[in-house]
Amino acid sequence: MPRVDHIPEPGDYYVYDVGHLSSLIVRTTDGSIKAYYNACMHRGTQLKQPGTCGL
Repeated sequence: MPRVDHIPEPGDYYVYDVGHLSSLIVRTTDGSIKAYYNACMHRGTQLKQPGTCGL
């Protein structure tokens, strides 16, 4: 599981994979942390590659 300091700024994200499931953990503009499936619900394609990124 990612640590809070992996996504310090709004817009930063971390991709967390467990088996064949992938989650996208995001720091929002109000400072909260949200988690989403790392897949397009329409096409099923992966949204972000594994790792961490600051935007």
